Amino acid sequence: MNEKKPIRIIESLESIPVSKRAVSRRPLYLGDKIPVQVEWKNHRICVDLFDISPRGTSFLYEGGEISNKETISIVFHPATEMEYRIPGTISHKTPQKTNGKSEVRYGVQFQSPLSTSLNTFLSEQKDTCFVYKSQERPHVVGADPFFFEETLFFTVHGVFATGLLLEISTDCNSILPHSTLSLSIQIPGRSEFLVKGTVLPHFCFQKNRHYFVLAYDQPSMEFLHAMSENIILFAAEATPQVLRQHGFQVGKLDHAFHLSNSKIPADHKKNSNFFCALLDTETPSRHIPSGENTRYLLCKVGPHVVGSLGVHFVQPGEGSQLRSDRRRESMPNWITDKQYIEILDFYMNGQAKLIDFFFELLKQVIHFGTQSQSHALLLECAPSFREGLAHIGFEEIHATEIHLMALPLKKFLQKDPKMGADMMWNQMNREWRMQAAKRKVSP
Repeated sequence: MNEKKPIRIIESLESIPVSKRAVSRRPLYLGDKIPVQVEWKNHRICVDLFDISPRGTSFLYEGGEISNKETISIVFHPATEMEYRIPGTISHKTPQKTNGKSEVRYGVQFQSPLSTSLNTFLSEQKDTCFVYKSQERPHVVGADPFFFEETLFFTVHGVFATGLLLEISTDCNSILPHSTLSLSIQIPGRSEFLVKGTVLPHFCFQKNRHYFVLAYDQPSMEFLHAMSENIILFAAEATPQVLRQHGFQVGKLDHAFHLSNSKIPADHKKNSNFFCALLDTETPSRHIPSGENTRYLLCKVGPHVVGSLGVHFVQPGEGSQLRSDRRRESMPNWITDKQYIEILDFYMNGQAKLIDFFFELLKQVIHFGTQSQSHALLLECAPSFREGLAHIGFEEIHATEIHLMALPLKKFLQKDPKMGADMMWNQMNREWRMQAAKRKVSP
């Protein structure tokens, strides 16, 4: 009498050697029948699929009129909003009997390019992909297209202007070329977005992972802006200007911008990548005063230095650098008896636009002013900037070829009606008032 072998209980997937798991991995058996339509030439039949993977599938059919190498099209979810077609070729035919019924098993190879190297896969893409250098990246989840009670977790490997390079384990075989997915994408520091897209017909299989591109289907502008900011933060080669050149939508970068203290002034006058911003003269000659009342700051968007400036705290009775350099005589009385701050020698990098970080720069410099109980913020600007600064609350206190503008900080602490009408400034106003309340700063 033959003894039965004891049943081996697998307590965890990790207990199986990786090499054995890789060898024993098979295409996914669907279990439940998946009804589809198969079209070729002037024919259309309804069949059920099984053994499905990104490479191909198979189905049973009584008729024998489909020849080898025949080009067919498999229609999923016909007559619904999720309908999509996958072109393929009959790769083999195998006669078999099922419940005494003679049928033919047709193997289908999808017409989808396959790569075994991620570098080769990326080089074959039409658009540039910015690959993440950090593990800090968006979180992507979605329902399995066939097993709706299953949740799939994707890794965002890179970002295109029109889609995402997603990575998933090869244990998942239900992501098919040309299929449609609805994914929940959570971008750290921003929000959660529901994004629909189409799987492009090109896959890369490398080790135990496979990669594919999900092309967006009418994504929101807010989502595109959030993705651009995230890739600027965590992909070393992605600067705002480079992203724009490759078709990305770049919006507010307030989560990516920060000021960094520098012990010595940044000398960007000799650096061809930096130029004097329109907020200053084309050829500034002043020397930023040294001492405890001056801060040298670098403007950074993510890891990229996009600007530099000096912030000088002018004490009551102390001479103004902006006043003495231009020999300005007629000035408001408070210039001599109030404490205020000046922005000096503002340079910026061509890898970003001023609009990318100007408001965040103002926001942080004004924080310095409210914390030090300064009366106003002074800066110089070209004529083309005057109206824009006046619109957000600046007042002109001297004008020649270069305008000297002052922003009274009490406007933020006293809810100025003009600034309260602007939603962006209104939001900043609330933040500044909260900061002032914490530090007990009085108007």
